[in-house]
Amino acid sequence: MSSDFNSVAPLLNPASIAVIGASSDLGRVGGMPVKYLFASGFKGGIYPVNPSRREISGLPCYPSIAAVPRPLDLAVIVLPADRVVQAVRECAEAGVRGAVIFSAGFAELGATGATLQEEMASIARAAGMRVWGPNCAGLINLHTGATATFGSHLSDPRLIPGSIGFVSQSGAVGAYLFSFARQQGIGFSHWVTTGNEADTQVADYVGYLADDPLTRVIGIYLEQVRDAERLMVAVHRAHAAGKPVIGIKVGKTDAGRRAAMAHTAALAGDSAVYAAALAEMGILEVESFDDFLDLMGVVAGRHVSVGRRVGIVTISGGVGIMMVDRCVQAGLEVPELPVAVQERMRVILPFAATVNPVDVTGNIANRPEVYAQYLELLLEQQSIDVVVAFLGHVVLAKTGQRFGRETAAIGGRSGKPVWLVAMQDPEGVVRAAAASGGLPVFQDPVRCIDALGALARVTSWAKDPERPAVLARRAACASVAPGRIVACRRVLSEVESRAFLRSAGIPGPREQLVHSPEDAAAAAAALGGPVVLKVISADMPHKSAADAVALGVTVETAAAAYSRIVARARRHRPDARLDGVLVQEHVEGEAELIIGARRDDVFGPIVLVGAGGVLVELIRDRALALAPLDHAAAARLLAQTRASQLLQPVRGRPLLDEEAVIDLLVCVSRLAWEHRHEVASVELNPVIVRRRGEGALAVDALIELS
Repeated sequence: MSSDFNSVAPLLNPASIAVIGASSDLGRVGGMPVKYLFASGFKGGIYPVNPSRREISGLPCYPSIAAVPRPLDLAVIVLPADRVVQAVRECAEAGVRGAVIFSAGFAELGATGATLQEEMASIARAAGMRVWGPNCAGLINLHTGATATFGSHLSDPRLIPGSIGFVSQSGAVGAYLFSFARQQGIGFSHWVTTGNEADTQVADYVGYLADDPLTRVIGIYLEQVRDAERLMVAVHRAHAAGKPVIGIKVGKTDAGRRAAMAHTAALAGDSAVYAAALAEMGILEVESFDDFLDLMGVVAGRHVSVGRRVGIVTISGGVGIMMVDRCVQAGLEVPELPVAVQERMRVILPFAATVNPVDVTGNIANRPEVYAQYLELLLEQQSIDVVVAFLGHVVLAKTGQRFGRETAAIGGRSGKPVWLVAMQDPEGVVRAAAASGGLPVFQDPVRCIDALGALARVTSWAKDPERPAVLARRAACASVAPGRIVACRRVLSEVESRAFLRSAGIPGPREQLVHSPEDAAAAAAALGGPVVLKVISADMPHKSAADAVALGVTVETAAAAYSRIVARARRHRPDARLDGVLVQEHVEGEAELIIGARRDDVFGPIVLVGAGGVLVELIRDRALALAPLDHAAAARLLAQTRASQLLQPVRGRPLLDEEAVIDLLVCVSRLAWEHRHEVASVELNPVIVRRRGEGALAVDALIELS
């Protein structure tokens, strides 16, 4: 795979296009590319290829790609699957720079199709030719008219050029969103579907669009990530160019994942991993097509920065309350206005609600000047970053156009963004007046607030001086060459796990492994004070499930406790191999956490932290990040959990050793990264957190190997 994102330029910006398998019936798949290239005004060369035709739509039709009399940037292949490999070979021999393959019948159908697909990709790689698909719906460059696609989404061939670069792994979803955007007047710079991704993939197009001067925002529809590191590089490139990347990810459920050996695997399921990984890359994930188009449309309209503090002016108290609720859910703030400002507002309109939201009531139909005065007062406040104005149905009145003009003019003078929520007026005058001033206009107040909240997240991520830099962290660890783990079984016992963790600098309690009741009593005496006894067996990674743990054991009761838990373990798993009993000092603390890691097939090692102990999966408080972590990344990760509040001196609780927890997170993350080819999961549960300066100890440990 080429590391140069510009290698896909012939596909996205071709000057010449051949259609292999072209049809004279322009309603068929083979005829549509020729039809659409004419209709879209493509200025480059169009070369139909079909040995059965001499002419198609007034163009000479060539018997083979080799017969085309000029070098070609792009070939569109519309042939049955069993003829595609030979067509790709002929394109490679003719020096074609890229090929788009509509044909299905490859890896999506199983092993035979996958073999054909790999043969095709190998031919292209050897020739340095890039391949798009197979099983894709092609591409459109809306600024040049290069329409290498088929389908009813171009039944109206008029293109709306814009600044949204859109890449979809699904052709059907891509076509649907293209049509949906067209209905709303939203224009794309490029529209791309990638299909099976035999060669090029989503990351290649994100990287290319990052440098495209006509693209302002990039939207991606993901079903799977084939090369996580390449996607990270591409998204980083986009952010460096000031272009947000907005994504919809489907197929995130945990169904079908292998049975989890550790709590970590259950908590760090597919959905949680994808959410964490995409967020850390800087991909803003949304859940619906409405949200997707709303946010891309807002950014494409040059609304690329907004704060979290919202002022609301509304004609409806009920809608104002609705928007406040949604602001809270979206992570936005609705600050109360100063008393002096509220008094000024009540002088203008005595019965107005002035706290924020500001309710001017439907009376502005009679006194339209009130709206402008209130809007200006809101925008003057230093505590307000952005104002949302709900005008609803008032825009249908004769004064409707005035409200649109005033909103645009006042917002422009203030330098702060104003977003408008108004019914679609029949003549479109309010929307046109607002749009002329660069104002986003919504019909649904909830969709408006959701888009505002999402844009605030984009702004916050882009401005964060310590925003995640997982590629840099991984590069810093790349030179480490740790020793291999030598083990004869997949799941290490706690004693084996503990020995490996100590070698990585992860502390644990004092302990001894014993093999008789008498040795248990002696170990308890040597350790002093109450101890904990645990049966050690790699066949029983969760000892509490077998009731094979004894707490609060003294020297006098140690022998009996040994015999009791060994008997319980044998009843629970008669076939289990017992390695002995661990006598461990009793560790007291103020909080219990879980710290773990597991290797994800797509993103590599994932680190997890959250509330721990026996209720870990019931509480399900966790935060995840890509390994490895540095101190700053570990601190951010811990702060995302509810459990982090337990470490703070709240309601008389002492201040706990947060730094020790952060150090543990860093150590576990580095261990997981450096041993990523051997270690499937690591779990420390519980981690007992003690008072500040006293440290944090993992009193139970489990390591699962690949």
